[in-house]
This record gives sequence, C-alpha cells and structure tokens, in this order.
Amino acid sequence: MQKVILVGNPNTGKTTLFNTLTHSSEHAGNWHGVTVDVKSKLFTFEKQQFELFDLPGIYSLDDYSTEEKVAVDFIDANPDSVFVCILDANNLARNLFLALQLKEKTDNLVLAVNMAKEVKSFDENALQKAVGIRVVGIDARSGRSVKRLKQAIFEISQNRELNVEENFQNQKIKSIKTIQNFKSKKYEYEENFDITNFEGKCKATFEKVDNILKDAGYKTERPLGASVLDRIFLHKFWGFVCFAMVMAVVFFITFGSLGSFLSDKVGECFGFLSSRVMEWLEKIIHNQFLLDFIQKGVLQGILTILGFMPQIILLFMCLNFLEDVGYLSRVAYLFDPYFKKLGLTGRSVFSLIMGFGCTTTAAITTRNLDSKTLRERTALYLPFFSCSAKLPIYALICSAFFVRYKALIVFALYMTGVLLMMLVALIANKSSKEENKEIFMLEMPKIRVPSARKVIKDAISSAKDFFVRVGGILLASSIVIYLLYNFNFKLQYTGGNGNESIIGTIAKWLSPVFTPLGFGMQGAVIALISGLVAKEMVVSSLAIVNGVETGLLATSLISPASPVHFSTLSALSFLLFVLIYTPCVSACASIKKEVGRKVMIKSILLQCGLAYLVSLAFYNTVNSALNANWGFFTLCVILIALFVICVVKYLKKGKISFQKVPCNACKNACAQKENAYGDDNLSGAGHQGCKTACK
Repeated sequence: MQKVILVGNPNTGKTTLFNTLTHSSEHAGNWHGVTVDVKSKLFTFEKQQFELFDLPGIYSLDDYSTEEKVAVDFIDANPDSVFVCILDANNLARNLFLALQLKEKTDNLVLAVNMAKEVKSFDENALQKAVGIRVVGIDARSGRSVKRLKQAIFEISQNRELNVEENFQNQKIKSIKTIQNFKSKKYEYEENFDITNFEGKCKATFEKVDNILKDAGYKTERPLGASVLDRIFLHKFWGFVCFAMVMAVVFFITFGSLGSFLSDKVGECFGFLSSRVMEWLEKIIHNQFLLDFIQKGVLQGILTILGFMPQIILLFMCLNFLEDVGYLSRVAYLFDPYFKKLGLTGRSVFSLIMGFGCTTTAAITTRNLDSKTLRERTALYLPFFSCSAKLPIYALICSAFFVRYKALIVFALYMTGVLLMMLVALIANKSSKEENKEIFMLEMPKIRVPSARKVIKDAISSAKDFFVRVGGILLASSIVIYLLYNFNFKLQYTGGNGNESIIGTIAKWLSPVFTPLGFGMQGAVIALISGLVAKEMVVSSLAIVNGVETGLLATSLISPASPVHFSTLSALSFLLFVLIYTPCVSACASIKKEVGRKVMIKSILLQCGLAYLVSLAFYNTVNSALNANWGFFTLCVILIALFVICVVKYLKKGKISFQKVPCNACKNACAQKENAYGDDNLSGAGHQGCKTACK
C-alpha cells in the first residue's frame, strides 16, 4: 500500500484536504496546533489503495517545537512516501520555504495550492516551471480539482514503483545521507548556536522564494489576512467590546428563545417516547424495583442529556462559525499581550476557548504548546472555562429562577469563570520567579464567509462525539447513583429512602460543610458528588432525589416540599460552585496524561478550594446585606478589602523582581568584558546595570 503524507504550514487547509480526500470529518481549524498528532485514513484511486497521513502543521523542517518534531520524525521514517505539500495561494511567499526544504529531501513531491481561485495572479503552469515541482491548484473546501491531485499522486506513485527495483539501493543510501546531513546540521545549530550561518541559510532560501514568485508573475494585493474589519477586531478598546458583544450573541442564541424552544420540544418528544416505553414494559415486567431501575436509573439519565443536545449543538455551531470565519485567530492576537502578563501567550487562547466545548479535549491540545511551563499553566487554568457539560445545569437552574434573564445569567457565569482565571493567573505569574519568554507566532487567516454545510456538519459531528464520549459514562454513572441512592451500607434495599442510602449517608456527613454556602441539603450534596464523575449527572441526580421526571425538575426546585429546593440566592451560590469546582474524571485524567499528576492534583485542589471560598463569600455577603445584618456584612467587606489590598501590594512588590530582558547589545557588551577581564562576576551588579539601561 502506498503511503501519502500531507505536509504544510498551519492554516493552509491541510486537514480540510485530508477530510475531502478520505471523506472524513476530522476537526479543522485556522491556527497553529489544531492537529496534535498524526492521523491516517485510506482512500482509493484507479483501483489502487493509498494510506493518507495528516501531519501537524509546521513552518519548516527544523524541529524546534513539538509539532515540528512529530512531523519531521515521521517524514524521516518514511522517505519513500509520496509527499503532498499544501500551500495557501494567498501566502506562497511563506509556504514555499517548507516546500523547498522538502524538495531537498525527496523527489516524490507534489504541491497542492489551496484557494487558487482567490489570487488572480496565480498561474499553475508558471509556478510549476519556476519551482521545478509538479503543481496542482485546488479548493480543499469545495473539492475542486481534487481529482487532478489524486491523479498526480497516482502518477508519482506509479513512476516510483517502476524505478524502485533499479534505484532501490541508491535511493536508500541517498535518503539515509539526506537524513544524516540534515540531522548533523540541526545538531550543529543546537550545540554550537551558529546563528549567523542559520540566518544566512534562511535568507538565501527566502531570496530563492522571491525569485521563484517573480518568475511565476505572482503578487498579492494586500498582506495575508488583512481586512478592513481588523480596525475594529484588533482595536485596543473596540476589539474587546466587539468580543464581549460576539460572546453575548452566542449565549443569547444558545440559551435564548431559540435554544430554549428547541430544548423544550426535544425534551417533550423524548419524554413522550419514554412514557410509551414504560407503559409497554409495565405489561411484561411486574417487579417494581426493576421498573424503577429502568425508568429512573437508565432512561432518566439518557433523557437528561438528550433534552439539552439542541443547546450543545447551537454552541458548537457558533464556535465553529467564528473559527471558520477567521475571528478566533484575531481574538488570540488581541489577547496575546495581556495573556503574556498572565504567564501565557495568544496560543493558549485556542486551548482555553476549546474548554468551552470540552475540558478533556482542550487538555489534549496543550501538548503542542511551546514549553512545559506554558503547557502546565494552560492546563491548570482550563477548568475555569465552563465546559458544555455544565450547560444542562445552568439551563435547569435558570429555567426555575431566572426565566426572563436566562441568557444574561449564563453569560455572566462564563465571564466570571474567565475573570477568575485571569486573577489567579496574574497572582501566580507575579509570584513565579520564571520569566515569560514564550513567543507567539500567528498567520492571520483571511476573513471569509464559511460554508454553512461545513459549519453544520462540524457542529453535529462535535455534538455526536460529545454524546458518544459522555453517553457511556452518563449511563453508567446514572445507574451507579441510582443504586447508591437505593441501597445502604448493608446492601439492603431502602425503597427510595435516600437519607438511609449509601450516598445519602455520605452526603449527610458532608452537608454541614455546605450549609454556609446556602445549599446544605443532602440531595444537593449528592448531586455535587455525582458531578465529579460527569457534570451531566448533576441534573439527573437532582431528578432522582426529588423523584420527578426531568421536565418537572425545574418546578420541583422551587417548591419547599421537595427534598432539594433553593432560594434565588442559594441557587446563584450553587451555580457559582458548579462553575468553579473540579471538572469531571475524564478531564482530570486528560490533564494528568498531558502535564502530569502534580498539575492534576494542583488543579483539583485549586478548583474545589476556590469554588468554596467564592460561594461562601457571595452567599454570606449578599445574605447579610439583604437581612440587614450589617455587622456581618461589614466584616465581609473588611475581609474582602484586606484581601484586595494584600493582592495589590503583592503585585506591586512582584514588579520589582520582574525586569526586562537585556538587549543583545548589553549581553554582547557584558560578554566582551568577561572575555577581556576574565571576570566571572559581571552577571551581578554590572549586568544589572545593563538591564536598567535597557528599560
């Protein structure tokens, strides 16, 4: 079977082409690091089967980042494959650098120029003649000319097979020498830091690229990705206003009239089907425990998530639209200067925004961040970005207590999580002794109207993956919670008396801890415990405890006669706790896998501790003010004021130890003094003077 390897810069449409060739639905995004590993699928052309590999997006074959190392190692291990280097027609000046490096390594190469119709000056034949590599202009989204690309791959494959017997040994030796030469060059750069030689080679390559484009008659009207809308999107003030408005619209669509209407109708539909199923089962099953188990332990857990699937699909649709239109990349650029003050970079924005969908998936994307420190910090702050699994909880509580302001309350919750993350990150960064030397590089994608078909398809695919991922956990957790709620420690059936059950007993022990937060009821604690397994379980657990169907759960939470009921204030306190406390088991496992056990434990302790403190402060401060308990209210205000003063003083003190990195001139001057005088202590006071001068 012939191997075909897709190689290209980030944001060139590589994964989109992979999906088009193989009829797949892998996630494609317009930023560096979306593809975090090597993906492979099969496709057939002219009765020959090909195995297509999608590598992480890279800028060169000099593997100085995780993605580049993954890609280069894979290329080196498969020198006899057919290579398809995908280029963006809008940015050939950048993309051809990688293509020329590949040309030095292999003759089995074809250039697929994506979005070729968008550049009037692009001439396929002229570029092919100038660069000396076969060129095919395509449109990866629509599939235009993809058949011609398959034909080119097939012909290269056939030519390679015809010559393989004659040239096998020579090709093998040539490939080994090429790899060895490349590795020795890389080793020399890393060990000897011959930056002048390295920059000279880069300059020579880019000059060669300029000559190729000149010979091909290629030119672009404006810089890559430039748009008149960037005057707003990237403005220091209006850019943030625009971001807030965009996110507000997203949550209005998701939780407003449209989202609520669809969710209600889907809930009614599946509720009707559930009742018909139970009527049929009652005729053939006469064991009441078994009937209750099926209804409350199995069906109710499934119906809980199905009822909120429309809102989850709408959220994914909105995020996919913003991604495809090119807006999320601008958000990353906008936030980068501020994220650097938090010890992060604009690249962290992508992982954090993905946290709105799923913390587990977002944690996986951190593996492509540039350093271990950046990966750990980003993974640590991910749980502050409320995942879609919490949407059913927000929708339930808001449907009961904040019907008219549902979208506003949910938007406020999400923003509260973001602001808390920024505060924690700022304090952590100022207390750290490590300087943030991370570099953020981003090619701004062109703003374009995305394909409605692709947006909807990606949203449904994401929702399907979400349901498949949580479906098994949700069903298993629902069954476990039901059994724990109906059996005691002696494994005796309690007949639905939750107070005597296993989980009821545990919740009874923990209830006093949550009483100061306004929700010390056993049922509420049971729901929070089950939420540690999967956040979707909070809603189904509340339904089990209150003994009602999901459709009637919101009404039961208002009634004082229900085992679990809230006041408006305690409901807000409960929402704040759910917003902040530790994510599900799968998310914690993902964080452990990507950045280690230590960061995972730190994340759990941070989220649980902060959730408790925030809910405690909110509930008691507001409750004291409402009940005119001014003494306690004053005490809370004083404590909060002291906390803010301490933080401000701490941050000001931290600024003293964070000075700018000395410029190259200062470094060189100090190095020359060390060589001249042999003074090894010039990194002390003398070098500190250089730092001050650089300021």
